[in-house]
Amino acid sequence: MIRVFVLAILMVLSPLAQAERVFEGEKVVEIFQSQDFDANLAKAEQGDVRAQYLVGAAYLYGLEAQEVEVDHEQGRYWLEKAADQGAAEAYSELARIYHRGMGV
Repeated sequence: MIRVFVLAILMVLSPLAQAERVFEGEKVVEIFQSQDFDANLAKAEQGDVRAQYLVGAAYLYGLEAQEVEVDHEQGRYWLEKAADQGAAEAYSELARIYHRGMGV
């Protein structure tokens, strides 16, 4: 029984152990606010992890300057894509989403 419990915990934590910061030492808020949303959306669709995070955050919080409306479901979708590639920042945002019940 204990082995099963330990194995379950390791399976849950293994993605977090592999997570890496994709904006290490950078000012993410400034990057987020000054992003070219359309260009990032195209990059996100091609699998770019940084773009996926930025697009997810734009949908999650809105990006008024570029007329991106809040869409929690799209935000969660793109953040999950970034998290699947190991973006630690995406895991943090997903935790906030689930804690606040945004788009879930």
